[in-house]
Amino acid sequence: MTVFELKPLRFARGLCCHGLVAARLLPLQTLHLDDKVDMAEWERLYLQTGWGDVLPKFSLPRQNTDGMCQLLEMAIGTELSVLRQDSWALATTTRDLFSRA
Repeated sequence: MTVFELKPLRFARGLCCHGLVAARLLPLQTLHLDDKVDMAEWERLYLQTGWGDVLPKFSLPRQNTDGMCQLLEMAIGTELSVLRQDSWALATTTRDLFSRA
């Protein structure tokens, strides 16, 4: 699949999640799909998508992670499991796009 084949809603949800990670409002680990890759590979994939040269550090207290996830689910209107899948789809297709450039 290419980034151009992602459905607009999946693209937008993945972009929103990655943007929150880049803004340090959501930990990257929250979007990790355990059954796809290990955490080190997920971090490497995130860096390959062009969001930055270093992994962003979550800026809120750790105890706020669950609250951020709940707010995100309410704001976007879908479950975290779907957001993880959309984040994965965006990351893999974006990486592929950058690797061809």
